[in-house]
Amino acid sequence: MGVDYDMRNAAGGWKVYDVRVAGASLIINYRNLFAQEIQNGGIDGLIKSLVDKNSGKTQPVSNK
Repeated sequence: MGVDYDMRNAAGGWKVYDVRVAGASLIINYRNLFAQEIQNGGIDGLIKSLVDKNSGKTQPVSNK
C-alpha cells in the first residue's frame, strides 16, 4: 500500500500538507467531516466538537 505526501517549500524548509494512503487524502477526509459537523451544528458546533475531541471528552469518529 502506497503512502504519498504533498509537500510545499516554505520559509523554514519543506512541509508536508497532505498525506494520501491508498488514494485517500487526509485533507479531503477532514473537509468532509467538518462539513458534516457544520451542517449539524453550525460553525459553533464544529468548534465545540473539536474542543471536546482535543480535551478527550469524546471519542474520534470512525469511518468504517
